[in-house]
Amino acid sequence: MQIRKFRAEDLEAVLDIHMFAFSEHLNVLLGRRYNREMLRWFMNDGCVYFVAVDEEDKVIGYVFGAPWGYQKPMNKDLFKVAVVEILKRPWILFNKRILRVVWIRAKTLLGINKFLSTTVKRYEGRLISMIGMGIAPGTLRKGLGVSLYLAALDEARKQGYSYSRGTVNKTNMRSRGMHEKIGFQKEEAHPDSPVIGYYIKL
Repeated sequence: MQIRKFRAEDLEAVLDIHMFAFSEHLNVLLGRRYNREMLRWFMNDGCVYFVAVDEEDKVIGYVFGAPWGYQKPMNKDLFKVAVVEILKRPWILFNKRILRVVWIRAKTLLGINKFLSTTVKRYEGRLISMIGMGIAPGTLRKGLGVSLYLAALDEARKQGYSYSRGTVNKTNMRSRGMHEKIGFQKEEAHPDSPVIGYYIKL
């Protein structure tokens, strides 16, 4: 196994893994086209993007992160694609959880989402958000997730970031264990929140 930086030719393999790893997420419900454009969007300066490959250079895992505040420009750039994909699947708008996410993204686009500004004030220096990580189904590589995360955090440190932050569903005990093993600390969170924020000083 080898961990290396993401290449453009890895996109479809990463997309396959992403669609599996985030099958319950709003983005995946919008289909492959939206997710392809989203993953491509993160091929920007300031982002970190790594893949794990096997002995035949087949992608078996990935991780990526972006500078805090990426949410507004990403939602703006992908707005048209998202609208088209929603129009193809109007039934997803009847899902309360999805409606909540759509509302949050709308507030972000309008600049009224206080979460972005209040979060960054907690940390001194530059903050990177670790956004996604996935492992190919059927891949049994002990420590693969940790290795991917450590590579991304090391790159973020080299790029001058001071802190890294990520969000994990409370029910995802495997991801929570991985974050805590690496050294991430929990943020204070509302007891009714379905997610936990984690941060680490780089």
